[in-house]
Amino acid sequence: MESFEDIAYRIMELLSNSKLPLVFKGALVLKAARDNSSIDRLTYDIDCDWIGDPPSTKEIENLFNSIMLMAKEEIVFETTREYIVGLRSAGFNIYRNNKFFTKMDLSISKVISSNKYYYAQAEFTGYSLENIICDKTLVLSTEKIFRRIKDLVDIYTILLTKNITKEKILRLAKNKNREFGSFDAFINKKDDLRHAYELLKGVINKPDFDEVYEMVNKYVVGMTNENKNIVWNHKKQKWI
Repeated sequence: MESFEDIAYRIMELLSNSKLPLVFKGALVLKAARDNSSIDRLTYDIDCDWIGDPPSTKEIENLFNSIMLMAKEEIVFETTREYIVGLRSAGFNIYRNNKFFTKMDLSISKVISSNKYYYAQAEFTGYSLENIICDKTLVLSTEKIFRRIKDLVDIYTILLTKNITKEKILRLAKNKNREFGSFDAFINKKDDLRHAYELLKGVINKPDFDEVYEMVNKYVVGMTNENKNIVWNHKKQKWI
């Protein structure tokens, strides 16, 4: 019997192979990037961006359905929310064999920093880990981190996975026309952060909060100092 992930990754592969300007993101990309990791954040949604100027949401729905039809997959997309550029992402329900399977969230972006990822037999295009950690660091730098505490786990797992160049993160944020906040919530509201973290469900082998906080704090110290020419070394777990 096929797992949720088997089917989700196949959908992602079919859409990636369609030549549409799609780049995937979220927990499924991180899972593929860290295939041998014991930490796994469960998800039941597919997240992606349309790069550049998109057609209407209904046209996107039709494109997706034509791709599934050509692949002879019993998969149907149905629009649940139309996008508003800069304000709201598009939403789709995905049905398989006439039964609800999952949801897709599709945002509009103009920033491309992607890699090819592989999971089992599937190959798809997803955002680079630098791009992903840039977005999550932007959240970490504000009060939004309390509503997106899963981003704390994701930053921690990326810091264990890949060397990160600070200058590239700063450049990606600039390309998005976004600025980092003060990191005040992360630095000065540790107990509140701990409480939110302890309430977080759906993480297999969830690491201890103090372990996560210690490493992410070292990362934040580097992100907030004036030195732009530093690289996070994932093996040494520090900036060099």
